[in-house]
Amino acid sequence: LPQAPPEESTLLCDLPLVTGSLTILGSDAASDYTLPIGSWDPDSPTSKRTERAVRLARRCVEMVASSPPARVRQAAWQICRCVVSHALDFDASVLPVDLVSPYAARVDEAADSVIQTVLGCSIDADTKLQLQLPSDMGGLQFQRLMELALLARLATVMETGPHVREQLAEWGSPVTSEESRFDNAHDATPGLAVLAEAGYALGLHGRPVKSDLPLGADPARPRAPCRHTLSALLRAINTAKFDTLWGRADARNRARLWSASGPTSGKAFVASMALQGVAFTDTQWRAALRWRLGKEERPAAGSRCQLMATSSKPGAETCGHLLGQHADHEVQCPYGPLVVSRHDLISDLLAFFLREAGAVARREALVPEMCTPKDLAILDVWAFGTPDISDLLLDVTVRHPARDTYLTKASEEPGHCCREASRDKEKRYPAKGGRTVVCFAVETWGRLGAEAEAVL
Repeated sequence: LPQAPPEESTLLCDLPLVTGSLTILGSDAASDYTLPIGSWDPDSPTSKRTERAVRLARRCVEMVASSPPARVRQAAWQICRCVVSHALDFDASVLPVDLVSPYAARVDEAADSVIQTVLGCSIDADTKLQLQLPSDMGGLQFQRLMELALLARLATVMETGPHVREQLAEWGSPVTSEESRFDNAHDATPGLAVLAEAGYALGLHGRPVKSDLPLGADPARPRAPCRHTLSALLRAINTAKFDTLWGRADARNRARLWSASGPTSGKAFVASMALQGVAFTDTQWRAALRWRLGKEERPAAGSRCQLMATSSKPGAETCGHLLGQHADHEVQCPYGPLVVSRHDLISDLLAFFLREAGAVARREALVPEMCTPKDLAILDVWAFGTPDISDLLLDVTVRHPARDTYLTKASEEPGHCCREASRDKEKRYPAKGGRTVVCFAVETWGRLGAEAEAVL
């Protein structure tokens, strides 16, 4: 820069150069843009972080494959999701995409090996899409670094650009749209392309909007960018991914995606293992993951259900239902203990939560006001005793969206089963004597009804 002001020249001279990279503001993760380091420089900090992440992923695979199994699948999954797949978050925000991509590809490949080992099956393109989605969209929040790198760099350029241009203006070096070397706006191009492919563009304040809405004149240089830009970009991209996944799914998988979505659905998959009630055995964890992803294990073709009614005597006839391609019959078979035990477990947990909140909670409470000449009204949970919980009557029900009576509408409307359950309970228990029954409806892939969410 032969015409650079003295302050700018001094700053450039003070930046310490080290082998293979340029130290900027105390960090040696950023490379020299004009003379980039080799993508596979073994001495670069990015390369070292990549190697550590890949080694950690390998150890996770070895841990899962160890014998005997000892509740390690969930631990390996969470280590990979929370540590391995975020090993290059900082690098992705400060380095150009073409420098981060080779490293990110290696980390993604290592993470895929952990995922397949934990699941015990291969993963296809649709499964990878669902894995990346947040839990309230039916996903598992398993970020892929290759895609994160594009958006992270775009978000950094947008958020830091105004400060860089303001400083350059004080030095007498205004940056125009044709000369973007100093504010790195040229690094935003790959991220903008990803947004455009998903049907989004950047609005006036740097927030992603649909392409048919008013856009910013210079997308990568909003005058006043909002905070948490990366979160907004990821939310837009994830919405587009969900729409893509839902659009090419059949009716059952559409119902599964809607049922696995919701404000609290799937939170156990992303919760800390230190929390009470979210630790699973290896069999439980793999079965739960595969059920959510639509890859449940199936018996041999032509198999029939062998469950018997819990009250049947030895030698009684079994259910005998022909098992299909999916586990739809197993989760709703009236024979065997599953339906009753699942219902009772949810009711017991609700009573436990209410007691922790300070209320008195009773199970299987007789409510005379709701009784009819034909049926006694024995509700699952009755809670009372606090100013906020003076008289709460709960009736628990679990519905399966892929059931023939629900499938058509459940594939088009999120929460259809829960709404139908609420209507059924209103007919069975109309409000009487100043008392109202709240339907605590749960769908088999995790969605809760609106009343259930309100109770929690």
